[in-house]
Amino acid sequence: MTDDEIVRIGLLYPTGGGEHEYYELAEALDWRVRPFLVCAGLAGGDHSHAPEAMKRTADIEALEVTARSLVPLRPDAVTWACTSGSFILGREYAQAQASAISAVTGCPASSTSLAFARALETLRIDRVGVVATYPEPAANAFAAFLNEFGITVEAMLCLGAPNGRASYRIPAARVMETAGELDSSAMQAILIPDTAIAMFQAASQLEESLGKPVISANQATLWDVLRLAGSGLKPQGFGRLLAGHPAAA
Repeated sequence: MTDDEIVRIGLLYPTGGGEHEYYELAEALDWRVRPFLVCAGLAGGDHSHAPEAMKRTADIEALEVTARSLVPLRPDAVTWACTSGSFILGREYAQAQASAISAVTGCPASSTSLAFARALETLRIDRVGVVATYPEPAANAFAAFLNEFGITVEAMLCLGAPNGRASYRIPAARVMETAGELDSSAMQAILIPDTAIAMFQAASQLEESLGKPVISANQATLWDVLRLAGSGLKPQGFGRLLAGHPAAA
């Protein structure tokens, strides 16, 4: 696929607030990327970040039903754009989710959690810090998921948002301050999971101040789905991962 071809990406997205970042990137690329977003079911109401609710959100049959909405749009690649709903049951289940979505849509598929793991593998990073919007039980499940890929979470701070809407309302300045408190020389990168939180600009600023990759959920999601679609696009201004020149690990 060449840079002047249209890239069609499908996004299964639960309610949150950060979805505008997908359109911001598409607009910056003169709509050479066409994002097709369909809303996935979200269990747990105001407590959707509780582990039991996250497990219901992760249900593969429900994701298959949602993925069918993308079939008439002929995406080049699809992703389950939800971190918590893809890591909560572990690596094997996340891979099963992606396989099921791929079978329904007839194109490559992934998820945000798998995108984090692949991005870190690409950057040869195995020691990270995590600024988690989630309460501690959900954050611990994310750390356990990363560990299945040989990635060690050196330290983690939890902001305790009970659901995606609460995550979206966390000021970017607070996330940046928390990342600064967390950072140490033992960490090769800082991760900010949760696709509900919009962090493109703040993550880019953090990369400059900390001198290491800072990867938000929407950055990882878009990087991975564009890769699966065979796109060579390297958008500028949305973080080093998407630009194709991350800081050395």
